[in-house]
Amino acid sequence: MTLEDLIEDIGSFGRFQILITLMVGSPKMLFGWSMVIPVVAGVVPDWWCVPEGQDLNTTMGNSSVYKQCPVANTTCIRVYSDSMVTAVSQWDLVCEKGQVSKTIISLQMTGVMVGVALAGQISDTFGRKKIFFLNIGLHSVFCFIGALSVSWQMYAAVRFLVGMTIGAFLGTSIPHLMEFMGCKWRAVVTALPFWPVGVTLFACFGYLIPNWRYLHVASGVLSAPYLLGWFFVPESMRWLTVKGRLDEAEAVVDLIARHNRRPKPDNTRTRLEEVAKKELAQQEKQKKYTYLDTFHGWKMAKKSILCAFIWLTCSVTYYGVTFGVHSLSGNLFLNIVLLELVEIPGYVSAFWLNNKLGRKWSAFGFLLLAGVAMCGSLGVYLASDRGIIVNVLALVGKFGIGGGWMVMHLFTNEIYPTVIRSLGFGVCQTASRIGGVVAPMLLLMDENNILVPFIVMGGMLMIGCVCLAPLPETKDMPLQDSLRHPGTLGHRSESKTFDLPERCNSETEQI
Repeated sequence: MTLEDLIEDIGSFGRFQILITLMVGSPKMLFGWSMVIPVVAGVVPDWWCVPEGQDLNTTMGNSSVYKQCPVANTTCIRVYSDSMVTAVSQWDLVCEKGQVSKTIISLQMTGVMVGVALAGQISDTFGRKKIFFLNIGLHSVFCFIGALSVSWQMYAAVRFLVGMTIGAFLGTSIPHLMEFMGCKWRAVVTALPFWPVGVTLFACFGYLIPNWRYLHVASGVLSAPYLLGWFFVPESMRWLTVKGRLDEAEAVVDLIARHNRRPKPDNTRTRLEEVAKKELAQQEKQKKYTYLDTFHGWKMAKKSILCAFIWLTCSVTYYGVTFGVHSLSGNLFLNIVLLELVEIPGYVSAFWLNNKLGRKWSAFGFLLLAGVAMCGSLGVYLASDRGIIVNVLALVGKFGIGGGWMVMHLFTNEIYPTVIRSLGFGVCQTASRIGGVVAPMLLLMDENNILVPFIVMGGMLMIGCVCLAPLPETKDMPLQDSLRHPGTLGHRSESKTFDLPERCNSETEQI
């Protein structure tokens, strides 16, 4: 008996699950919005370095002062275009401060990494609901504080804190949401394009009001209403059961049944007690394993190293293209929209190809496509009119990396045995967060030419394709239950306790 069986009896996807999806899943739109605020805040508007004592209006027409840093022993007044209000124009982040905006993005991504790492442990201790809504409240407050920043140092610190709330949301929202869903609906719900929709709305708002402070205020204002969900969203039934709070867990069962217009099973209490005993026994067994087990033995270490590098590559490419969008030709906000919308067909095709070609070859095809697009930048590097070509290459690369990364979520879950699956997934998630920190620094290789970082990303993607070759195909293969290390002394083995929940997890942890 599992909680999945109980959820099926009271409705695996009814009115209750639809409401929960709107209240717990849709905030992802605002966190996507918040993630890309530094893209606009880091845009360098047109500026002129006007020597002291010279007439501003006449000198600005001279090309020698357009985006030209002063030479040694000379001073000038930097004048910025008023077409956009960004952090760069606010605090004069050019020339000797030219790397600050990319460093701020890296600090934000470091915050995301810290938030993801802390959120899981904290939510397991204090509950999904408390941490979820506390995080939304903190996100709203930090966005308001960001809008009031009086220096770029303060702004950088706030972006780190905002990044922590983004990471915490990514680490808590999906588990909280999935624990109310039936198995067959989890993959569908997690694939809903809340993130691309949020970034698209951000681009539209930014186009109408191109001011980085107002973008922060809007993010804070739009986050606040979700706090009302505290009065409607219950605590996770699974968490309450495992913690032994069976009266509260039974009340949640009753709530779900009433909303879905299903009768509450008469033996609900008995079933919860049975599940609680089995879940606690399983947790005790899992305590014997650590992250070191994901590298214990050559075969397991090879899987972990290869998968971690592929995740690192996916993250570097995904965020490199996202945060480098201001280097593309054309309208900034239109490019943001296109780069997000192109991910949706990537997700759809990934679902289809997973079952047709298998996980390994689907990931290979997507990453190869992205790698060819990124390496294609080398062919147009010396071209004089390459704007539209580079934009197309960026779109193809984002399509490929979006689909490939989605396949890797499923592939990685199926590669690891049950007893260390969450640990192996954690190793890869950590690698991807490191990639998010590295991506903005990669863009500093050539601030005026996105093609150099593109070529580096392409090379990493090609190596990633090679890394896929030694990995085993997992399509239509039973999940490995135990951890065995042939050829080592005292290999470890353990049987899987719950078959159905593990199958559900491997199918749904795709986003």
